[in-house]
Amino acid sequence: NHQKGHLAFAHNGNLSNSAELRDELELSGAIFHTTSDTETIAYIITKERLHTGSIEEAISSAMNILEGAYSLVLMSSQKLILARDPHGFRPLCFGKTADDVYVAASESAALSAVGAEFIRDVKPGEILVFDGENVISRTEHCNKVNKKICSFVDRMVRNQNTIPDILKSWYPNFNFTEAEVYYNNFNYMFYIHARLK
Repeated sequence: NHQKGHLAFAHNGNLSNSAELRDELELSGAIFHTTSDTETIAYIITKERLHTGSIEEAISSAMNILEGAYSLVLMSSQKLILARDPHGFRPLCFGKTADDVYVAASESAALSAVGAEFIRDVKPGEILVFDGENVISRTEHCNKVNKKICSFVDRMVRNQNTIPDILKSWYPNFNFTEAEVYYNNFNYMFYIHARLK
């Protein structure tokens, strides 16, 4: 709760500048109850919200301050907002149920589990705003960072069906018709080798 309304918030990831942000916030009077990056992000967004015209503008301003790997799902009284860090380190996608309810998750398999159909991944740096009538894509943070692409990626993925979606969001310039994917049943690890287009 803050002067401009209410905010519900979920976060996946880690900030690399969390200690510095916490120090700045504490010096300005913030009192922390946890050591979680979630609380730090919530403070930053709330602080920005007090000086901006909308919650999505506050999130955009906060993304200029936040560093690290994160995906965010936020709800105000009027909107659902999804945001992904500019590097796209943490996955985030969304879908829709048969009764037109939007759903967000880290993996497309989670959407299927609740009966939602996958629509797409949130782009690295993108902010999506669902206002009840429209889905608005804000891309001011997209393509702001130099992507460092490696040819080998070790990632824990528990559902083989999510590999194409995850790979396409991590490496949009790869030609996946030439990709070789090796699956190890023992530890659920996928080893991916792909060539640039």
